[in-house]
Amino acid sequence: MKFNKEQREGVARSLDTLATSCLIGATIGVTGHSEITWFELSLLFFATPLLYSFSFLVRGLK
Repeated sequence: MKFNKEQREGVARSLDTLATSCLIGATIGVTGHSEITWFELSLLFFATPLLYSFSFLVRGLK
C-alpha cells in the first residue's frame, strides 16, 4: 500500500502526538500526581522513543 506525502505526514504527526502524550503521562506519574505502577511507568518511558523512531521512519519512507 502506498501513501502520498500528506498521508505519511499525518501518520507521523499522530505518532508524534502519541509519543508526547506518553512522555507527559510518564512525567506526571514520576511526580506522584497519579497512581500508576512502576510497570506502567516503564512502559510509557519505553514507548516514547519507540514512537518517535517510528515517526521518523514514516517520514523517511519514499
